[in-house]
Amino acid sequence: MVQIVSISEARNTLPSLIKQIVKTNKPVIIVRGSKPSAILTAYANEPKSKNDHLQALLSVTGSWFSQEDHQAIRKETEDKLNAMK
Repeated sequence: MVQIVSISEARNTLPSLIKQIVKTNKPVIIVRGSKPSAILTAYANEPKSKNDHLQALLSVTGSWFSQEDHQAIRKETEDKLNAMK
């Protein structure tokens, strides 16, 4: 499962967060106001396209959004993925 942290937590723990990401090769999603703002990932695992980031967001949105928000985000993300093909 992808780790999710608030922007203030990321700011306060950035050095240890980066060490963790490099060690585990698992990205961390940073949220601002309960909405995804950024994905922190190891440089070695740089995604080949925006599609990889969108897929990661799509896989975790249900963990903190309401069902209606989740459906709207899922549709928007799927539309973006389809437009990229």
